[in-house]
Amino acid sequence: NMSLRSQRLHVLKTLWTGDKFAGKHFQFPHQIDFRGRMYPIPYFLSPQGTDLSKALLLFSESETIWKPETEARWLAIHGANCFGNDKVTLDERVKWVHSRKKEIHEVYSDPRTNDWWTEADDPWQFLAFCFEWGDLLAHGGRGFKTRLPCAMDASNNGIQLLSLLGRDEIGGAATNVTSTDVPADLYSFVSDRVNALLLDDAKKGDHVATAWLKFGVDRKTTKRPVMVKPYGGTRFSCKDYISDWYAEKCMSKNLDPFGKESSQAIGYLSNLVWKSMDQCLQRPNRVMKWLQDTVRVLGHEQTPVVWTTPMGFKVRQRYANVSRKRIMTTLGEKAMYIRYNEETEGLDKKRQANGISPNFVHSLDASVAQQTAVYAKEHGIRSLAMVHDSFATHSTNADKLGVLLRKSTAEIFSTDLLLKFQDEIKSQTEKELPDLPPYGTLDPLEVLGSEYFFA
Repeated sequence: NMSLRSQRLHVLKTLWTGDKFAGKHFQFPHQIDFRGRMYPIPYFLSPQGTDLSKALLLFSESETIWKPETEARWLAIHGANCFGNDKVTLDERVKWVHSRKKEIHEVYSDPRTNDWWTEADDPWQFLAFCFEWGDLLAHGGRGFKTRLPCAMDASNNGIQLLSLLGRDEIGGAATNVTSTDVPADLYSFVSDRVNALLLDDAKKGDHVATAWLKFGVDRKTTKRPVMVKPYGGTRFSCKDYISDWYAEKCMSKNLDPFGKESSQAIGYLSNLVWKSMDQCLQRPNRVMKWLQDTVRVLGHEQTPVVWTTPMGFKVRQRYANVSRKRIMTTLGEKAMYIRYNEETEGLDKKRQANGISPNFVHSLDASVAQQTAVYAKEHGIRSLAMVHDSFATHSTNADKLGVLLRKSTAEIFSTDLLLKFQDEIKSQTEKELPDLPPYGTLDPLEVLGSEYFFA
């Protein structure tokens, strides 16, 4: 109930902000965090907000669609993506939208009666697409002024960047860094490995493995553990995500296959998921471990970590030791305890090591976003709605933005960024640093030909 109350308040504040600015032209002031990542300052209504928040926003400036076959193509792709039909080729996504022309028009005409749109992965953004697509068709296609942001998303951006850093051809292929005829799916790649391990155990007579095979382990099982792996995911967080997925599936289908054994079964499956991730992501894991081992050298000397991003931004990672304090006060007749952290001397060596992998990766995705924004302006693209691993513009400019995004990534990662990081760390300590991890054969320039790198 408390969670639902919080969600209701968030929705109400988002709608209130939307009503206040409805029909007005405005811009979002941004701030940059210590890693260089860009965040809109307004909280509730923003391009980095919830599904509802994104769905309420249109670009202030419109672009005219004169050739629907090409200039409205990304509008259709965006609609298919919002519905959740994003694991097929781009052409198949466009065909899917055309095949649902009748249903989309019914939603466009009366979304309250025709609530098919609520089945979408991002229902509010899909509803906004239905309105835009309906207006396009009502206008006859040609000459329609579109203002809907059409987003292209990365395929697990953290693993993409770690694969580029380590020149990992396996991770690169699994996350669409390299060109493929159909989009690769890392989550399915890992879940297939989990099912193979379950099948091996089931053949040995393990009843828990047999039960999991019957219950069904798929990409949804592995999605969240894989997603957070490059950002400091642990065995404990992996087990929590598996537990959440299991509870959600049991509740939706009224299942209880393990009963009192559910905790042990979840622990068993989470171990297999973790093992599968390690097997599928060997080189990204080595890159992360190398970053942590390198930073531990500075941690023992109580020295902050400083590095320069490809865009010239200075990052300084400094996690201080803290002491937990508690103050007692009163609110009416009730005693209240307020807890806060007070910074003390020295650095937290554990947080310094654990934080370097996500922070280094975030500093690089920020650089890609910044470089892409610079190129977009140079090529006349004025309207952008950017999240860290999702970039949106008008459908008429989406193909051009995709080219500029790949160009930015190829240019940034053609430099050996791990060697550059090591050279900077050498200037901060006299201690010997770990050797660089072994590189694979991936050429960062291959991203230029990858249609599904961001899609």
